[in-house]
Amino acid sequence: MRSLFSKIFGSMIITITLVLIIVLGSMYISTRISTSKWHDTIIEEYTEIVTKNLAFAEEQETLGRTVIFEDIIINSIDDNRITGLTFYDTSGEQLFRWSRKNGDDPRTANEINLKAYDLPIEYLGEQMGVAKVLTISPNTYDITKDYINRLLFTLLISFVTSVLCSFILAYLLSKNIMTPITQISDSLSKLTEGINTAEINTKTDIKELYDISKAAERLQQEIISNERSRAAWLNNIGHDLNTPVTSLRVQIEGLCDHVFTPSDKIFNSMNDELVTLGNRISSFIDLAQLDSPDQKVNYTVVHSSELVDVLKYSFQDIKKTKDISVLQEIEKFDFSTDLSLITKAFGAILDNAFNYTPEGGDIHIYGKDVPEGILFTVENTGMISPEILPQIFHELIKDDFSRGKSGAGLGLSVVKRITTLLGGTVSIRNTEYNMVQCKVLLPKKA
Repeated sequence: MRSLFSKIFGSMIITITLVLIIVLGSMYISTRISTSKWHDTIIEEYTEIVTKNLAFAEEQETLGRTVIFEDIIINSIDDNRITGLTFYDTSGEQLFRWSRKNGDDPRTANEINLKAYDLPIEYLGEQMGVAKVLTISPNTYDITKDYINRLLFTLLISFVTSVLCSFILAYLLSKNIMTPITQISDSLSKLTEGINTAEINTKTDIKELYDISKAAERLQQEIISNERSRAAWLNNIGHDLNTPVTSLRVQIEGLCDHVFTPSDKIFNSMNDELVTLGNRISSFIDLAQLDSPDQKVNYTVVHSSELVDVLKYSFQDIKKTKDISVLQEIEKFDFSTDLSLITKAFGAILDNAFNYTPEGGDIHIYGKDVPEGILFTVENTGMISPEILPQIFHELIKDDFSRGKSGAGLGLSVVKRITTLLGGTVSIRNTEYNMVQCKVLLPKKA
């Protein structure tokens, strides 16, 4: 598998090479066009001179002066770029021929790269014939030859220099891009190995790489935070499970050592500890199942009256233990949800409300159909510490006033996972009238 550096470097080289090819191709085409115009310009200038001289000769003839036609054609040649001329009459017979003497030039006509043009000649209103004019090409014409050779040499040097500079520039740019990418890759590799102390470099001028490095940095902080939370969670799990177990052990040992006399009070206390232990273990199992990718949602159409029955069952239990006023206002509506999961979520919400509402407090429960879905609101007397509120849905988070309560600190974590699983949202806040408000918004249809 090719490395990213080789891909970037190769792409830059290919791009620069294509650009150079396009530039050189454009220059070649421009040279060919200029060469063609070179020949056309020679013929145009010669035609103009011949036309003027023939017109002057016609004037001389009218004055009775004799003019030699051949001299007019040949003497009109004042351009060294014209190397030969042959004149043919209207029948195609050659009348005269002229060629420039090249001295000691050993080159043949093909080597000099001549080009012939046919130029019709009229004199005294009569078609005299055709002059075949030979012109020399710019790359063999002595004056332009040196210029073209110097130009080509300059272009060759420029091309070689450009290629070398392009390679160097592509290499430097590739290294500049690859350096932060390599650092991010190394840091992420260390994160996967469990090394969370690796520094992630976010110093780069490339916005996309900066965004990636910042995302990697946030991921690192999230992993560190999760590991700390997990360590605290494990510690709290041990403490929450150990508390009822220790209480049971003390009571059982007391009975065995005859420190305690068997009585309904002792047995009821032991039963309460067993219930507490069972509830906490059930909460851990629920949380594990909700985090499992195998967790399925069994959607059915649920009527609000079914939820009212669940609430009544909870009210019966709480009224036996606390003097709390409960207000319930739930409209009639149907929606698609998993009854088992939603019952578990409401059970956890109400359990928190009942546990943390002081004697003589109030609990308000509302349910209504809104444009966004089905909105449930539970309010209870009390306040949550502002420091705890942002983390209220984390596992084993307990406020100071909840220390010593029977809950495991997992109820709201379960609620959060269930609402997310059902495609809904949950939020908790302190109201201005000294109550904790929990809102659950669920979709009407799955």
